[in-house]
Amino acid sequence: MAEDDPYLQQYVTEYEPHQAIISKINGLQDLEQVISGAHGYLSSRGNLLVEHGFQQALEVKHLFNKYGINQIRTYKDWAGLNRVTSVNL
Repeated sequence: MAEDDPYLQQYVTEYEPHQAIISKINGLQDLEQVISGAHGYLSSRGNLLVEHGFQQALEVKHLFNKYGINQIRTYKDWAGLNRVTSVNL
């Protein structure tokens, strides 16, 4: 998430490491690093799942597309919010 994200609740920052929830480039820098290197770490039939802020699903999909990864699917959490995006390599 971005540090100024209005959905970031203070209690989350009290229990999670700062780097686990706050990232540069609108909260997407760390996810882009993982996504950009996915082909180098996963087998050709590997799966990658990333957790993200519920309002970031579209941006995460664009990151996967940027690195030539398709077969993208986003899953909702128990509250019905987009929370996890997965791909098949």
